[in-house]
Amino acid sequence: MKVANVILSILIFIFAAVSAVFSYFLFEKRSQFVDGWAKMADTVNKTAVALDKDSGIESIAKDLSADKLSHKNYADLDKLLPKLYQRAEEVSKSRSLLAGALNTIGENVGAKLAPAKENPWGLNKFDASKDAVLGAFSDAINNRDRQFRNLKTFARNYLKVDIDVEALKSGSNSPMQKVETALKEIDTRSKKYESSFRSVGNTVGVRFDSRNYSSSVSKIVAGVNAQRRQLATANAQLKKAQNDIRNRDRQIQNNKQEISRKNATISKRDAEIRDLKKALGLDTTKEFAIWKNGSDDARKQLEGKVIEVNADYGYVVIDLGKDTRVIQKAGNRSVEVDPQIVKGLELVIVEGSLTDKTAKRIASVKVDEVGANCVTANIPPENPEIKVGYKVYWIPVSK
Repeated sequence: MKVANVILSILIFIFAAVSAVFSYFLFEKRSQFVDGWAKMADTVNKTAVALDKDSGIESIAKDLSADKLSHKNYADLDKLLPKLYQRAEEVSKSRSLLAGALNTIGENVGAKLAPAKENPWGLNKFDASKDAVLGAFSDAINNRDRQFRNLKTFARNYLKVDIDVEALKSGSNSPMQKVETALKEIDTRSKKYESSFRSVGNTVGVRFDSRNYSSSVSKIVAGVNAQRRQLATANAQLKKAQNDIRNRDRQIQNNKQEISRKNATISKRDAEIRDLKKALGLDTTKEFAIWKNGSDDARKQLEGKVIEVNADYGYVVIDLGKDTRVIQKAGNRSVEVDPQIVKGLELVIVEGSLTDKTAKRIASVKVDEVGANCVTANIPPENPEIKVGYKVYWIPVSK
């Protein structure tokens, strides 16, 4: 019995020692667990602070403080921790949207980015892609500014107009309106010069051709110089005639001879004119007149067609413009005449052709804007059905 008690006592002692050892190790592990929990809570809080920075929305860091995430508040974790995930998801979404916007800007300004399959906006390439976009955008701005400066120099040197580059940058229409006004003035002057050249050319027997501007002007100048020489000759002849007036009989005789020579010249020129008419296939017994630019005769020969109908904005586009010319037959020759398509000119849109008895008048429109080879006209309020391909004519308005 005594031995049994001793053995039992030893066993109890051993179990007590083992329990003490296990208790020590359990306490040590608990201490490590608590320290690790605190570090994790601190890291979560720092992450929340980083996600809150410059977010512009309600902070989550105050709800994810180290104290609120301690092991003592284990029951609140299910409510608090999802806020970190939600904020990270929001940041990720915003980052993706920002990357998409930068990518679009990059494509528009020609930035050299990595292929899409390599994800140029991944964290490993974000800085390089961002620098590429900013560089390309800066180049685009510099190119734009250089073009604006070139435009300013051009306007100052050639149009005598001073435009504000800063206004151009801000999107103001004022600088370009100045340029447009100056160009219109130049165009007006050019047309006046051409009209004057044509008038002088007709006087000296030279046809002015705006397509061969320099050559035509040179010929007109040569014609004017020839007439000046003729005028000088005529003045000398007149002076001589005045000096010879003292001898009336001889002067009369000289005048008769001069008249005779002139009549011979006139007869010769009349014969030359008749020969020219015959060469051109014209009736020598009838007068022939070239149609005037912008005359009814010229406009009656107009035939265009509708090439675009924009119902949304209420206009049509017709293939007639400033450069449109009609042909006048002059015997076996042809002459180009400018019908002068101008703003406000009334045109008639026809389904079919005027030579066709089944032709149907669709609408009358007035020219609004005139280009080189086309014009625009507003669709009438009654909104007739106008189709591409319909013929367009000018018909005189009855007075």
